[in-house]
Amino acid sequence: MGTSIDELVEKEPVEKNAPIRYIGIPFHYEYVSKRKIRGVPLVHVNLGIGLRKAKGIIAIGNIARGVIAIGGVSIGLIAVGGVGVGLVALGALAVGLLAAAGALSVGTIAVGGVAAGLLAIGGVAVGVYSLGGCAFAGQIAAGGYASGAVAIGDAVKGTVTLDVNTCTGTEIEQAIRTTLPHTAEWVVHMFSGISGHVETHF
Repeated sequence: MGTSIDELVEKEPVEKNAPIRYIGIPFHYEYVSKRKIRGVPLVHVNLGIGLRKAKGIIAIGNIARGVIAIGGVSIGLIAVGGVGVGLVALGALAVGLLAAAGALSVGTIAVGGVAAGLLAIGGVAVGVYSLGGCAFAGQIAAGGYASGAVAIGDAVKGTVTLDVNTCTGTEIEQAIRTTLPHTAEWVVHMFSGISGHVETHF
């Protein structure tokens, strides 16, 4: 049609080959609650372009530190962000003392694309106990490929190996109790429940 929106809105015709100018709008928002606990704000929100730091009981910012921290980089008891570090962490890269979930996660209980921990669950899982597409464990591993003292899966390597498609939950339980007699009961039940063979009792 040959007519731009600028020509329709403006009273004067617009030059056809005029350079496009982009106007950057600097963005910054900060809120600090008046209520403080031991000198630390209850809520601190600091968002915008650049390194915006937030520190509070609840902290939300590009870089956040608090009991509950949410941000690009977050450090707190509960940390959620691109990079999360805390007691419980959720993020693309998550490091949690107790639990971590993310694309790459490290924690006592770790869940993610690549997970490492005491109990690791993920596409690639490395831990004492591991469940995943590719599972490596010091004790028990279960997955498409599993490597551990007790290995349960399709392709397995270990002291005791079990094909997940043909073994029963009872066989898995017996293998764990025989090979690793001091294994916690909840771990035995978790792994014995993954067999591909359904048992029926009459």
